[in-house]
Amino acid sequence: MKRIIIFLLFSSLLTGGCSNQVDKQKARESLNYEVMQVNEQVVGRNIDFMTRCTSCIFDGKNLIYSYEIDENYGSMDDLIRVQKEAMEAQAKAAWESNPQLAGTKQSLKTLGGSVIYNYVGSRSKKALTITVKP
Repeated sequence: MKRIIIFLLFSSLLTGGCSNQVDKQKARESLNYEVMQVNEQVVGRNIDFMTRCTSCIFDGKNLIYSYEIDENYGSMDDLIRVQKEAMEAQAKAAWESNPQLAGTKQSLKTLGGSVIYNYVGSRSKKALTITVKP
């Protein structure tokens, strides 16, 4: 009887571990697909008059968007000093309120990942990084 109980406990641990690995693999596949879509539709395009998306990658855990800020329209110093908190709040609100991001949020949660936004000045090369934990 003890052997059966031990076997059942061991089996449940193994299948639980397998299920977790399958969930993580599905999450990675989903995020890789999303990156492919973003790279086809958004990368290289202007998001607004001063922001151009330069890349989107998935590093196995985090979704990383990179942008170039055209410093002919604003300085990175001003962006960092004045806009950082507002940009962080806006990014967080977008991830919390947008139902279209539900699948991506779940995939990132499964992996313990974050969304990272990297902004780099076109001339100064100064950087601002915003991280959102969905």
